[in-house]
Amino acid sequence: MPQYAVHKIGFFYTDDSFEKVNEKGSIVLLTDSLAKARQAKEDADVESLMNIREINLNEFFLDHPKQHEVYKSLEIFYKEEFQLDIERRYSIFLPPEISSAQAVELLSLMDLSFHNIIEYADGEEVNMEEFDLDKYEGEISQF
Repeated sequence: MPQYAVHKIGFFYTDDSFEKVNEKGSIVLLTDSLAKARQAKEDADVESLMNIREINLNEFFLDHPKQHEVYKSLEIFYKEEFQLDIERRYSIFLPPEISSAQAVELLSLMDLSFHNIIEYADGEEVNMEEFDLDKYEGEISQF
């Protein structure tokens, strides 16, 4: 039976934005259920988003190929969901109050995830310590 690991994604800050540099960071969960892995990934993504309240969200989609479309989607979402106007295009922060469902939608609009699900073959041994990105502290960020 295959195993599913929810890995944190490692990010590197380039002085302009955060770029994904490691798709297989620290393991949040190892399970034999894809459904559990999907739920754990969603929960961990929401928690990570809530932990970056003071980071400009623009820094996660600055290099997105459809940056302007992402911005327009966020502008509409903020107006409809929070009755907030984004006053400056390059200064977008989380609203003071945001539900988990709104966080999931926000992540979707930004095409952003802080975690990946990796499937490991039946019988493949997964050493969780191999994926510990904390050893790169200061170089790679995990949220």
